[in-house]
Order: sequence, then structure tokens, then C-alpha cells
Amino acid sequence: MALALRALAPAAHGAALLAGLFDPEQGLHPSALVLLVAFIAYFLWRIHALVVRSRSPDLERAEVGLLAALALSTALVVAGAPPAWSLAAHAILLIALASTVPLPAVLVLPLAAFPLWRDTLAPLIHLELVAAAAGVASLLEKRHRRRLQLALDKLRLDQEHLEGSPSAPEGPRRDLSRLDDLLYDYLQEVKEHTGAHGAALVVTTPRGGLFLRELVSDSHDIREDRVFNLEGTAFQWVLENRKPLSVGALRDARARLGYYGPGVAVKSFLGVPIVEGDQVQGVLAVDQLQENAFSEAHSTVLKVAAHQVGTILTQLRELEHWKRRSLDFQHLHDFSKSLVTCRSVPEVLSISLAALQARIKPDFCAVALLDGEGRLRFDAVGDPRWAEWEGVAFSPADGLAGWVLESGQYLQYDTPREGARRPLFSHELPAPDFGSLILQPLRASAEPIGILCAASVPPKAFDPAAVQFCEVLSQHGAQGICLLRAHEELGNLAARDELTGLANRRVFSERLAAEVQRSRRCGQALSVLLLGVDQLKKITDLHGHLAGDAVLQAVARTLAAVARATDLAARYNGEELAVLLPNTPEDGALALAERVRAGVQALTVSWGERPLALRVSLGAATLEGESEGPEDLVARVDKALYAARHTGRNKVVAFSEIREYASWK
Repeated sequence: MALALRALAPAAHGAALLAGLFDPEQGLHPSALVLLVAFIAYFLWRIHALVVRSRSPDLERAEVGLLAALALSTALVVAGAPPAWSLAAHAILLIALASTVPLPAVLVLPLAAFPLWRDTLAPLIHLELVAAAAGVASLLEKRHRRRLQLALDKLRLDQEHLEGSPSAPEGPRRDLSRLDDLLYDYLQEVKEHTGAHGAALVVTTPRGGLFLRELVSDSHDIREDRVFNLEGTAFQWVLENRKPLSVGALRDARARLGYYGPGVAVKSFLGVPIVEGDQVQGVLAVDQLQENAFSEAHSTVLKVAAHQVGTILTQLRELEHWKRRSLDFQHLHDFSKSLVTCRSVPEVLSISLAALQARIKPDFCAVALLDGEGRLRFDAVGDPRWAEWEGVAFSPADGLAGWVLESGQYLQYDTPREGARRPLFSHELPAPDFGSLILQPLRASAEPIGILCAASVPPKAFDPAAVQFCEVLSQHGAQGICLLRAHEELGNLAARDELTGLANRRVFSERLAAEVQRSRRCGQALSVLLLGVDQLKKITDLHGHLAGDAVLQAVARTLAAVARATDLAARYNGEELAVLLPNTPEDGALALAERVRAGVQALTVSWGERPLALRVSLGAATLEGESEGPEDLVARVDKALYAARHTGRNKVVAFSEIREYASWK
């Protein structure tokens, strides 16, 4: 019913066009205008329906082509175009539609121009010739593109099946090419000796599918996809039963074989398994268009051929193994070269995941390191789709990741874990149902520091070589992390005072020189505070050096708490502490010094039977003049501290207050 209604619109408009309702010489009747508007609306609706659908049936494309031809004829009639213009316009439209409209519909489209030439058939004949030529040319172009696509798909799937590398040495590439040619030639001979219509070599993929490795056939109507579902095919029966299968009256060859299109009516099929040891590598098969075309003699020939093909496939696998090892070595070599240039742990994690993605191409990969609280934290995630996991911490107590971390053993599975009792990471961090997983521990000197994870949704995504690659990668990555952490720890030890935890004098002097240069360049103020603990020698004489150390540590903690993030607190001398204050004028320095003095005065250090009361004196100085250097600034702040200690202690003195008494030149 719907099809009849859709045919009514073009039929009614064609009848109106043939009746001359749109002829401008006769004048446009209001009913003709209504019909024209309705036709345009219907035409636009059908175009919209065609555009929004990703795959449109041939009938819909033919309908839109017919509507386009009627619309063009109507426009030419209304415009009163000359016959030559009308002929050229329709010819251009036919050529344009030939690539999208089926060939039978292209041959019908010239009839839409019949109202333009009701007195002569010559223009219609010309348009039919144009339609036929355009349709045939488009058909040949489609076949050519389909063959190119098949060739491209074969190359892509060959590369995936062999996991080859374009950068492999020239010798193995030549060997692979020679074996590939030999395989094709041998299949051609099998086809000729059996008198078959086609011969196919189908091999199994690591993920359980069927890969059409090679096909020699008299037909070109072949499916564009070359990885097939095993369910319900003749190849599945051969693989499961591990013995030949001969079918003399095949029905629905497209479903039973998988690689032919609907236009090939194959009636006979003969397939034998290719067995190596206890594994079935694939199936060698022939087909024919006649029923009962294959006898027992053909089966014997195919069994012998399958043995020879198995030998060729074995050689291909050996080359595949060599190339995979070579590729792994190249990846690890590049990784090691990059590792020695890393200056931070995030750099190590980044290049580790990049190498992992380049080699095994997982759907998910990440590195989780132990934090200070004994939790695993995702410090790096390889794929941006999982970016929200970066920085997430979880307890390793109840997950597989925790087992790998504590046992030091890797974990690998290649089938979905339905109903598993232990989560992958943690109950608080649910993970997708990965079909393939590799978990490698990161250890340094037998101590666990984290885990490396690679996972993919399909099962059997990782081969044993991928597990070995992850193991070597995790070992090198863990060593790189530990070296950088040790280097960072040594740097902290070299830059910190062991007693107070503040920066040491070397770091303070280097930073002071740099800040003096920056202050001159940017015109910003720079101040320095120098702090001395009052009566520290007396405390040491009465209570011992350990008491003096405890006092210095308490004052240092107060100083570090009051100082800003941009300031630098350091131990300058035995009992003197200093603070470098970038972009701080004298009044700001005095305010901070007063907070330090008051904070220390509020402190008491428990030592023995009675607490120790603490007092400090502070001197402050600000950089002055273009010619003043770091030594000048330190000399002035030292004079200010001297003045504070000798005018009552427990106070803050700025150099500007004592300038006239300091004999400053």
C-alpha cells in the first residue's frame, strides 16, 4: 500500500506534465501551482529520507532519481528552454545519477523527458544511449573500486594476521613475498586440478574468527569483509569435526561459505582441515556451480594439497615469529634510548605506555604506583578515553592487582571473567569486563612499587610474546622509576640541612644571587631576614647540645610555617636562620619578621623537668641601588641582626633604622 502511494506522486506529476499543465504559453492554472508545490515538497521529503539513512535501498535511490528527472523536465518546460538545452541538461543529469542509481533505473530515467519531445523520438534515443553508456561506465567503476577495496582489506588483514612490520629487514620481506606468491600459485593449481569454480584458503585468527587468507575464483562477486563469523558455516563443521566435508547440493552459498555475494549460485563444496599437531590451522576448500561435482578422488587431491599448504603456513609462522621478535627488540631499544633521557617519573610512565600501545595496542593500559598510604594510584593512563581514572587511588587488598603487587607474579587471562569473586582492581573501583588482561608487577630490589596493566575487550587479544614484552617493559620501567626517585632523594639531601630540614647555605646563596639579578631586571623589591636564637649558647651549656638542636628544630618549624610558598627559608650559620623574600619591600619583611618573633615567643620546648622558653632576634634589609650585590645585602642584614641582639634581644630591627650608626659606606 505504501509503495503504491509513493508511486502515485511521480505518476500524477508526469501525467500533468504530459497534459501540458505547466506550459507557460497556456498559462499556469491555480491547480497546476498547487500540484507543483506538492510535488516539490514531496521531492524534498524523499531527498531528506535518502540523506539521513546510511544505507539506502536501490528502490529509494531509483525513486529519487526519477523525481529529479521529472523536476528537471518541469523546470525546462516552465522556463521555455530550447530543445538543445533540454537535451544537454538531461544528459548531464543522467551522467550524475549513474553512480548512485541502479542501472535499470538509469535506463528508465530518459522517459521523464518524453513531454519535452512528444513529436519526435530522436532526443529520447540519444538520452537512452547516454544513460546506457553512463550506467555501464559506473558499473565498471564500482567493480574496479570493489576489487581495490578487497586488495586493500587483504593487505590490512595480512598485516594484522602476521603482525608484520614495514621496517623489517629486506631479506624477510622478500621471503614473505615469495611465500605469498607461492601460496597463490599453489591455490591456482588446486583449482585447475580439481576443475573447481573457486579455491579458498581460510585460516583461524587469534580471536576465534575466520580469515580469508587467499581466494582464487572465476567470480568477482565476493564479500568486501574478509573476517567471517564461524556460526553456521561449512568451515565451522570442518574445524569442529577435524575431517573433510563434501556437500553436493549446497543451499544458500552466501550463508554456508561466507565469502561469496548473493549473485554466485555455488552448488558443490569440498573442504578439508589443515592440521598441525593437535591444532587445526584452517581449511582448504574448493567449490563448483554444478551439483555433486566432487568425488573421492578430488578429496584425496585436496588432502595432499592441504598438507603442502600447511607446510607453507608453518614457514609463514616462523617468519612471523622472527619479525615479531625483531619488532619487540626495536620497540624495547627505542624505549631504552628514551628512558635514559627522562628527568621525571611522569616521563618514564608516559614513554612506557606509549611503547605498550605501539606494540600490543590494548583498549586500556595504565600504571598504578604505591602512594605513601599503601594505596595504589593510577599515575598514568594511556588512552584519553580513560582519562578520568588518572589520579584515582584504590586499596589493593581485595583485587587481582593487589595479588600481583604482593606476590610479584604476573597475571594473564584471555577469556572473560564472568562471575569472578575478586575484582580486577578493587570493589570501590569497578572495571569493565575485559576479555584479555595482562598485569605485571613493578618491583625494585624485590620491593613492590606498583603495577602495569594492559587490557582489551575481545578475548585472546594478547599472545605469549606480548606477555614477555610487558615483563621486560615493566622491569626497565621500574628501574627507571627507582633511579629517578634515588636521584631526587640525593638532590634533596644535598639541598637540605639535615638538622632543621630547611634549605642549606649553598642553596640560599645561589637563590639569592638569582633573585638579585631578577630584581634588577624586573624592578621588584627584594628583602632578606636573618634570625638568631637568643641565649642559645646558654641553653646548650646548661642542657646539652641535644637541647640546642631541639630548640633550632622548633624555631625552624615556626619559620617554615610562617614563610610564604615563594619565600626560601634556610639555615645560614650554626645558630642563624635566614629567609629570602622575593618581591617584598621593607614593610612587608618587617611584618613577616614580627609574626615569626611572636610565633617563637609562644613556643615552649619540653626538655627534662622544665620547659624551655624561646626568644629570637631578627634583622631585616632590602636591596638598594643598581650596583648593590648579594654580599652587600647580606652584610647589611647581618648588621641589623647585630643591632637587635645588642639592644635588648627578642626584637626586629631594620637596617634603615640604624643606617646612621652602622658606619655604612
